[in-house]
Amino acid sequence: MPNSNKETQPDRIKSKLIQAKQKDAGFSVFGASSHQYRVKEKLAAQELADWQTRHQITLPEPYMQFLTEIGNGGAGPYYGIYSFGKAASFTEPEALHAKAVLHPGMAPEEWNGLLGPMIGDEDISDEEYDKVRNKVLGGMLCIGTQGCEYEMYLVVKGEHKGRVVYTSDFHPDHPFFFVYEESFLDWYERWLDEIILGHNIVWFGSTRPEEDCNRG
Repeated sequence: MPNSNKETQPDRIKSKLIQAKQKDAGFSVFGASSHQYRVKEKLAAQELADWQTRHQITLPEPYMQFLTEIGNGGAGPYYGIYSFGKAASFTEPEALHAKAVLHPGMAPEEWNGLLGPMIGDEDISDEEYDKVRNKVLGGMLCIGTQGCEYEMYLVVKGEHKGRVVYTSDFHPDHPFFFVYEESFLDWYERWLDEIILGHNIVWFGSTRPEEDCNRG
């Protein structure tokens, strides 16, 4: 018979949130003063299910676990995780329902071709700009900000569903960056682990775990 008392990943994360707050009691980690390692009240599973039915989108399971078992936003990398309502409102419906075109290791040439008139036409219309922007951000949900023009997205459609992507402005030769973890919860738990271990995480997620360890 399976052990019903086996600790789950959401259980570990809730415990590690307490440990991280104890480790960083002065909120010196970048962004910590804004969320103070607190998460918001959990999202009702039925509310999430209703949204998915309305929009015909099935969200990645680890992200849904976070919302319904840990908290509906709050503590997280950089300035934290948006509540689901805020995340949905910050993502254009046209982009959310579009096909995801980004992928890890995208070459600068492919990226530049995707941007097209955004970087080659100074007189691009607002309509055309939005069309290209929504294509680039297609199939992704905005889940938080790193500050300035840097944002965090979650792929919700396609081959790389569940991966977290760091965005910046639409600069030529600089494709958006896929973090190394395959799932939202793995990425989130790594953030807590590195705080607890005292690593230098100013640019958390942009390097491999072993590189952060060497910089700590």
